[in-house]
Amino acid sequence: MNENDKIKNAAADVSSENNNSGERKIKRKLNIVPKIVCLFFAVLIWYYVMQVDNPDYKQTFTGVKVSLVNTDELTNKGLSIFTGTNYTAEITVSGKKSVINNYSSDDIVIKADVMKNYSSPGMQTVDLDVTLPSGLTLVSQDNTISVFVDEKTSLKLPVTVDQRTNATLSEDYDSGTLTPEFSEITVKGPKTIVANIDHATVKADFSGFGVLESTISTEGTVSLYNKSGEKVTSPYISTDYTTMRVTYPIYLTKTVPLTVSYKYGFYNDSNVNVEITPSEVEVKGEAAYVKKLESIEIGVIDEKQIEKDKTLTYNLPEFEEFLYVDDANNASVRITNVGTITKTYRATDLRVNSGSKKCEILNDYIDVTLRGTAVQLAGITSEDVSLSVDLTNYDDSLSGEFDFDATVAINGSSKNIWEIGTYKLTVSVE
Repeated sequence: MNENDKIKNAAADVSSENNNSGERKIKRKLNIVPKIVCLFFAVLIWYYVMQVDNPDYKQTFTGVKVSLVNTDELTNKGLSIFTGTNYTAEITVSGKKSVINNYSSDDIVIKADVMKNYSSPGMQTVDLDVTLPSGLTLVSQDNTISVFVDEKTSLKLPVTVDQRTNATLSEDYDSGTLTPEFSEITVKGPKTIVANIDHATVKADFSGFGVLESTISTEGTVSLYNKSGEKVTSPYISTDYTTMRVTYPIYLTKTVPLTVSYKYGFYNDSNVNVEITPSEVEVKGEAAYVKKLESIEIGVIDEKQIEKDKTLTYNLPEFEEFLYVDDANNASVRITNVGTITKTYRATDLRVNSGSKKCEILNDYIDVTLRGTAVQLAGITSEDVSLSVDLTNYDDSLSGEFDFDATVAINGSSKNIWEIGTYKLTVSVE
């Protein structure tokens, strides 16, 4: 055998060996596929058994609503539940998952008989009775709930103010008593708790307002206390006010002059001397108001009623904003006419503006007293003085004799001349 034949035979042997190896690999691959398929179905069957048809599957339901029963019996006894009605519980059940998955917490019934263990007002421990849907087994549960039962009552309480404050006052200013917005509040809740409450106190912080020169107010927190001064808190009581405004009055003391005014403006510094005793008073009151107070007017002088020099007494006016420090009640006013005299004139010029009415003046004359300087009055005669009444605003049905207020008029120059007293004309109206 030559060299070429040897080479050909060797190549044939290699080719044959390669073919056999490939066939073996293909056979091995074909054998793996059924194994994988079997394994898949085995896992699928295991998952079904464990997750769907497993009778020992467990699940916990939270927030299951608890229904209270026999609440009518509590109501008939005058009792109420103060802890609300939205009770929930947690339970764990077992069963087939395919069965459990068909239910929700709404399908589970839990009842609590509020009268079962009731003995006296207060916090009650109430047993829970669980009813499960078909196919479920109870594993564990919340066994009880707490219910506060008592008689519902209300009470009006006085409101006091905690007078401790860190406020800073300006010099010469005083503070008053802190005052709450309301003098009393109403507390509602269980009788056993409300009965221990004695009063309500409101506390406000004024430390952040700087130096005070006027009355201020701020919101304060209302707290409840018993007779021993211990704070009473409970989620079962309520009040109509949890906060209220507290007023911190700031007062200022000041000396203020007393003054009078004139009704018609005839008096002035040249024709009258007015002396007020006391001339000034000391007042104490609302700082913002007193600070702006320049004087106190005690009365209005009617110049037409001052025939001669005289002394009048006026009660000092009362103000909400301040009080008189010395408990002053009144002041006297001495009126002295300066440079004027009085003179009486017999006026015969009497007039009536009757409109459509038929009228007759029954007076022949009226004596009128005027005040002015001697020079002014010397230039006036009785003919310069007239009196008149106006009946145009009276109803047309007016009939009979009446005295009507008359208006005095002075012809010519009458500046700073005025009549003393009031005058009437007697008029017959038909």
